[in-house]
Amino acid sequence: MKNNPRPVIIRFLSRSARDLVWKFSKANKLLSNKHLRFKEDLTAADKEACKKLWPQVEKARKEGKRVHFVSNKAYIDSKEVRVS
Repeated sequence: MKNNPRPVIIRFLSRSARDLVWKFSKANKLLSNKHLRFKEDLTAADKEACKKLWPQVEKARKEGKRVHFVSNKAYIDSKEVRVS
């Protein structure tokens, strides 16, 4: 049996509260030292969309562009990229 922590789902009442927790957790030394992180719990369809977008995202990151995911959408230099 692995000694990995069990996943916990946290439901926030507002996106702004979630975003604050998300932002501060990335720089939190305690979470980093214990190898804990926050991640979104996506639906199967959203996971599939992200998987299809990954090659474009990876290419853009190698080119030094700013890239991030929001739910099942990718943004490259603030422009939404859709599954082709």
